Amino acid sequence: MMKSNIPNMCREGEPMRWIGILLAALFGAAGCASTGPAESNPVAVAAVDPALSVQTITITAKGGALKLDSKEYFVREFDRNSDKKPDIINVYKKKGPVQEEGADDSPLLFIKIMDLNLDVRYDVYRFYDESGAVVKEELDLDFDGKIETVNHYRGGVVVLKEIDSQFDEKTDIWKYYDENGVLVRLEEDQDGDGRVDYWETYSGGVLERVEKDTDRDGKPDIYKRAGDQKFISIIRNDGQFGSEGPQQPSDAASPNPVVPETGK
Repeated sequence: MMKSNIPNMCREGEPMRWIGILLAALFGAAGCASTGPAESNPVAVAAVDPALSVQTITITAKGGALKLDSKEYFVREFDRNSDKKPDIINVYKKKGPVQEEGADDSPLLFIKIMDLNLDVRYDVYRFYDESGAVVKEELDLDFDGKIETVNHYRGGVVVLKEIDSQFDEKTDIWKYYDENGVLVRLEEDQDGDGRVDYWETYSGGVLERVEKDTDRDGKPDIYKRAGDQKFISIIRNDGQFGSEGPQQPSDAASPNPVVPETGK
């Protein structure tokens, strides 16, 4: 699975030991006291850690938590439809002391959270690196309160798209793209056992080959080329793929096609 430059989400479900108030929306520097999203789609907790005695911002997305120290980050909220509920939430990272005269000391946009359809549930979580480029985007485009698509970016281009096609909060389709955004490979867990069992290989964005794992050993054992009607058994020599074995694409963005145990 690709690694990004943003902090990892905590998905263990460990209970927070903080003393504080659960806010329905992120708190901003102006102390906005809006009602915010429903509990099924929480966004943040503002609290004080008694061990560190610092106020924190906790962003929740895709069922996990990203903890940010408010000494380093702050929040701005925007209400587009004047219902006193934030529709856009920007989390900024503070810059350190400016060392050079005239240097830019403006804060860096770190996370943008958006409610696209104004249903008081957030549909987009967009993460940025220190250059201002998008590195990751979590999307709920069917507006059910659950993230079903995660896009990973490199150089402004999507290089990996993770999809929950069964809407069970588990990734089951991975699409890999080259540096130009052209699809090079698709992997899918079709039986829901947490392992890839279906592969599509593309050349120039055009489907070239399809492979399947029918005995659930994590390796393709039948294949067909684009246009063929029937699958053919893959020949292996000494445990390796034979002359008709799968040809893995050489794109650097594609990791080993083994699905993490978490599914996401």
